[in-house]
Amino acid sequence: MTKTYWYAVMMDDTDDDWGVGSYDLTEAEEKVAAYKEQGYTDAYIAVIDEGTADDPADPICIDVIR
Repeated sequence: MTKTYWYAVMMDDTDDDWGVGSYDLTEAEEKVAAYKEQGYTDAYIAVIDEGTADDPADPICIDVIR
């Protein structure tokens, strides 16, 4: 079974809302590009591990993509 991650799109380092993003990395990268076009030059992706259906966990940021 392949692990699936949530790719949260963050506006900058002060953004703490993981609600905007995608389970598809390419889509998340497109959203980051759109943020940057809107002036959010520090936008990035936070990789979120949400656990699994059999073993749910509190979501945790395991990596960032800048």
